[in-house]
Amino acid sequence: MISKLIKKFYNEDVEDFCTRLLYFFNTVDSFFIFAGVTATAICVPGEVSLPWLLLFGVIAISSILLSDFHPLFILLSIPHLLLVFFLLSFPSALAFKSLLICFGIVIAIQFIFMGLPDSIVGRDIKIAFIKILNSLPTIAPTTCSVSISVFFSWVLCLNLLASQNAAAASNSASFFILLSLIMAAGITRYLSPRTMISKFGKFPPQKKYFQKVVLLNIDGCRFDHFTNLDMPTARRLEKEGTSVKDGATTVYRALTNPAFASILTATPPTIHGVKNNNFGQFIRTQGIPDIVKTQLYGSMHVKHFSKEEWNTRIISLPTTSIYGCDDVMVDYFKEDFVSQEDTRFFVLDFSEADFLGHAYGSHSKNYKDAIQRVDKKIGNIVDWLDEDGRGDDTAIIVCSDHGMYHIDHSYLLFDEEKYVPFIVRGKGIRRNKKVSGEFSIMDIGLTVCFLLGVPYPKRSKGKVLIEAIEELDADKLKNQLANQFNQIHYDLEAAVYDQSHPEIFTGDHNWYLNMFRQNCTNGDSKKKKILDFGCGTGFVGSIAIQNGSPYEKLVCVDSSEEMLELARKKLNGTPNAHFVQSLEELKGEKFDIITINSVLHHFPDPVRLLASLEDHLEPGGLIIGGHEPNVQFAQNPLARLAARIYKGLGGAVAFPEEMLDKFNQELELGNHTTGFPRVDQEEVQQVVDWHSPTEQDLHTIAQGVGFNGKEFLKKSLTCCDIDIYEEYTTFFCRNSLEGSPLFQRILEKGFRSMFAGNLFRYQLTKRN
Repeated sequence: MISKLIKKFYNEDVEDFCTRLLYFFNTVDSFFIFAGVTATAICVPGEVSLPWLLLFGVIAISSILLSDFHPLFILLSIPHLLLVFFLLSFPSALAFKSLLICFGIVIAIQFIFMGLPDSIVGRDIKIAFIKILNSLPTIAPTTCSVSISVFFSWVLCLNLLASQNAAAASNSASFFILLSLIMAAGITRYLSPRTMISKFGKFPPQKKYFQKVVLLNIDGCRFDHFTNLDMPTARRLEKEGTSVKDGATTVYRALTNPAFASILTATPPTIHGVKNNNFGQFIRTQGIPDIVKTQLYGSMHVKHFSKEEWNTRIISLPTTSIYGCDDVMVDYFKEDFVSQEDTRFFVLDFSEADFLGHAYGSHSKNYKDAIQRVDKKIGNIVDWLDEDGRGDDTAIIVCSDHGMYHIDHSYLLFDEEKYVPFIVRGKGIRRNKKVSGEFSIMDIGLTVCFLLGVPYPKRSKGKVLIEAIEELDADKLKNQLANQFNQIHYDLEAAVYDQSHPEIFTGDHNWYLNMFRQNCTNGDSKKKKILDFGCGTGFVGSIAIQNGSPYEKLVCVDSSEEMLELARKKLNGTPNAHFVQSLEELKGEKFDIITINSVLHHFPDPVRLLASLEDHLEPGGLIIGGHEPNVQFAQNPLARLAARIYKGLGGAVAFPEEMLDKFNQELELGNHTTGFPRVDQEEVQQVVDWHSPTEQDLHTIAQGVGFNGKEFLKKSLTCCDIDIYEEYTTFFCRNSLEGSPLFQRILEKGFRSMFAGNLFRYQLTKRN
């Protein structure tokens, strides 16, 4: 009966309006204002002081929005709540009453605007009651989370009610209370998570690898269930294709519309503009459907975040039920795949698993069974594409936009909501390949563009799953990219390098001076052949020469022509000094001493580089190096916090805009293409300083990046023994601190008392 009524009176416009209405009451960003104001209207005693009401209301709403509803705010706002009670003598009975009313509003709204509609779509009246029970332990910025919805609604209500007490209290007490709320919100915002963006890895499109790409998105699929459940199609595609071993990371906040928009634009929500599922949240930057003809399928939310000009086919959940919608979508796809020859990108969003996870819980049999049913539907598509070679020129990508914990998702607090599958399959895709490392769902969009041979969306971030392409050598491409970036960067920086890097020219000077004195002038009459690899402007070579270290030959190597030219000028007139751009020019020549300062972290594969250098070392010869990042330092949470504060105060490395423009111009010229994506400062640093944790991120230190010093040296230089190994810092050798030597020493002592050195240096001897 209900199904017949729905089919008779329901249409896409009605569903669009109803879905928008549900979003408004489901999303805490808008709901907390409704609930907080409603509860205040019920509880407010007598007349109100409008000025104080407006002041407390504006500050409370602004602070809550600033906190982004993160659970950390609950803890940090405790001082504010205590101040409200003690400084304004707020009655506890009224506080408790308002809390109960907020709770009642949340439960009522959840039942009316979530439970009942979901019961209709799921054809099960029990869903309305099951959702209420499951919402109690759920933490998410939606009315599917009682704790979050009640707390933020109540904080607003409490402040609106407390504004009447403020009218009778001292102004200083009231302003102090408001300041405490602003501080709690600001600290929460500062410490809240940011979207993980993969290290830059956008290569110029090599060619058109596939005519079409079909993206099959299992909405709300937890990676652990995807991995552990009996899913024959998923296991088959993993064997026939390439998959990300530990799953891809979704975006913050991990909601359907922001996450799906990030897949289609390869940008974070801060760029594409879709930050929640509410109305007015549509994509505001270039997406793949703007570049190549695309057909999108899914429930009404697909229409809501898509641009008006994009091609969408919406499946009505109320009319088809959640158990029939995905079958209808598959039929639509098959029809369009045959008829739309010029459409190159098909996106299918399977809704059943996500819906049943919200309805019954992501721990439930209903949710797990739904994932397995979607697996069968994907198998149906794969088999259909394989028939008669229909999909021979088509790549298949299986992925998800986000996971789920309890009945919702958002804050990335739990792995269950954070990680999702990412599989690529097609002719020319490596078979049974599992790729390790950090990947983001934004990398899915970049990979689609690479496979189709089309430009990446403007402002896109992340990397291509280059390891999937059978004919490409991923390591070789990464090394070529790093070499090109390093050469361009240091050509542009050469003129100001000496002035810009006192942490090297001051911080490392005495180390090399002592090393040359010990190994070249300490009773050893034999003149040495010295190779200075990555010589830059001639820092190490000039120390050796200026201090009279006897040498037979000095060879300076640097890939940057501008750096090498400055080194040539600095060592002007030095006898037996030679300048080359690569090791290949040495033709196997061997040396007594090889120096390598602040170089290894610039290369994707420093192990291979050191092995090559070891081949150029005489038995008994020395490798002397330093200024390489110590990974242990980056693991320290206090160090990451200090770095975040330091960079926030302007301590981060900055490129002048004109230098960045020149970099991008040189990049295009060097690749002989206009298809190379424009890069920003952070992306340049991620490639140029490949293993440097302090340079990977503009805001903090990248955890897990750097070298585990001794182990790294032993692994790389297998024919050498470590003579000297030291962890140290040159962090306080900065131009900005040179005028305050006392302050510089105090900071350095404080640093050394709390942290291991962020750098290491070493000397090794090659065994005879």
